Amino acid sequence: MTGSYEALVLWGYPLVRSFELREKMTQAPLETNREAARSAAAPLGSLGHQKLLSDPSYRVGVAPNVDTLYSVAWVDLAEGDLVLDTPDFGDRYYAFQFGYFDTSCHTVGQRTHGGCLGPVRIRWSPTTATSRVDTTDSGIELTCNSRYLMVAGRIMVDSASAEDVDRVHALQGEIGLARISEPHEVNSGMRGAASTEIEAGAGPGRQFFDTLSRILVDIPGQALGPGITQILQDVGWRPGAAIGGGAADSEMDDAVARGLASIREGITAAGEIRNGWMINYRGVDFGSDWLLRASVAMAQIYINPAEEALYPVLERDAAGNALDGQYPYRLYFPPGQLPPVDFFWSLTMYHAEGLLVENPIARYAIGDRSEHLRYGSDGSLEVAISHAQPAQGEGNWLPAPAGGFRLMLRLYGPTSKVLHGAWSPPALVRL
Repeated sequence: MTGSYEALVLWGYPLVRSFELREKMTQAPLETNREAARSAAAPLGSLGHQKLLSDPSYRVGVAPNVDTLYSVAWVDLAEGDLVLDTPDFGDRYYAFQFGYFDTSCHTVGQRTHGGCLGPVRIRWSPTTATSRVDTTDSGIELTCNSRYLMVAGRIMVDSASAEDVDRVHALQGEIGLARISEPHEVNSGMRGAASTEIEAGAGPGRQFFDTLSRILVDIPGQALGPGITQILQDVGWRPGAAIGGGAADSEMDDAVARGLASIREGITAAGEIRNGWMINYRGVDFGSDWLLRASVAMAQIYINPAEEALYPVLERDAAGNALDGQYPYRLYFPPGQLPPVDFFWSLTMYHAEGLLVENPIARYAIGDRSEHLRYGSDGSLEVAISHAQPAQGEGNWLPAPAGGFRLMLRLYGPTSKVLHGAWSPPALVRL
């Protein structure tokens, strides 16, 4: 039985992380200061717009980007179907991601439909095994089996230009999300969470499984799949009840501890290693790989499909040593070897735990839109990475913390050369 509970942790962790993120973003107290302007949090069913790019004070999720401003809504589709209206973005990069209960997603935008997306009709279909997106003559139709849906818009912005920030704010103001149907009837198999409230003072194991039980009542049986259905039967679960009602707290604590340890170990293997960079070429194509999905949810929840964006992560240098800001490093892109992308790329610095790094020049990332970068006469690029400012000045400097750090290279619109492994980021050399 213990093995069944541990398997449930691997399968259920992304659902719990999604639930926690939804709760955090929809129940956050309303603020009016600069910290609130860096968040897209909003009540359930409402659009929230990020007005300022993330900085080290932003701690809602791990690995925030500093390339795009977000417009986000978490919605309950049981309250009725929706239509998403968007403005004409011209040639500006943008994307709208639809995130489902298990952290899989679909993404549409400049890559799929050019500058004009058209109306997106979002229909709840709890009898559908898999959510899908279809393009019709009248726009886009999303058929969704997830009762709770994340709608996340990303719009590219030039943070150095106040005029461009204002233009993006205006585009955000033209995004609309409206109900187009009456509330749906919730059937007896999805009765709500009243009978699965989380027990006060419960240990970590029971808290996890009580949360998962609460989530399960809103997931149609068709979306579970035979593998997890059998495991739920093995532990005696039924809709509306709590998982592990007859299990000892110690058994559940142990199962969660082992499951989370496996997920943390899985992060280091959630992709191929190229020059020290871990690259998840599968994106959100998790299939039945529960460990991959859980590992991605722990490290980079709600990433985009690989064809939309790729996220190579680096935690070790060319010699295999953990990255540490007490040493200076060099990242060198040879002539003709800059990241091949259809839209743009950026390199972001994070503390080892995934938060942005405070530094004296307030620089958290560099990329092909960074006007301060200086390229070699042959088109090469050398990036200096260190805690202390390098002797050659701050132009090509990406500041690091004093201790451990990680790097993330974001490739927006990676070309087939990237997706098929013909190009890889260069190794990071410690000087």
